[in-house]
Amino acid sequence: METLDTTILLPKKSGKSSICAALALYRLSSNPHASIAVAAAAREQAAYIFRAAATMVARSPWLKDEFVVLPGRKEIRHRSGTGQLTILAATAKTADGWIGDLALLDEVGHWRSIAMLTVLKGGVARVAGK
Repeated sequence: METLDTTILLPKKSGKSSICAALALYRLSSNPHASIAVAAAAREQAAYIFRAAATMVARSPWLKDEFVVLPGRKEIRHRSGTGQLTILAATAKTADGWIGDLALLDEVGHWRSIAMLTVLKGGVARVAGK
């Protein structure tokens, strides 16, 4: 299986975080064992997507039944599997060795290095190619 790269270009305040949060929850719902990383130049920037996803879970009885939100760890876990959404700061060291199903990368233009992109793409490719 080949990996797929998708780029979403939208102006500020257009709902990018909500779109990414919904995509992450959809992936985690369809595969309870999925590993999803959200990376941004700063951990706080990545936390916007986490908070959007956590808000969706809090407001939906169906999502509450499916997921557990761990705010202190900035993780969302699937209740019936090993799957989780977690956030990372955009440094290659924080993601080295990560192997997952979906990587959501926010504000890549502000990253100090493209090394994180290479590490995350390698992690997704390993899952796709098994």
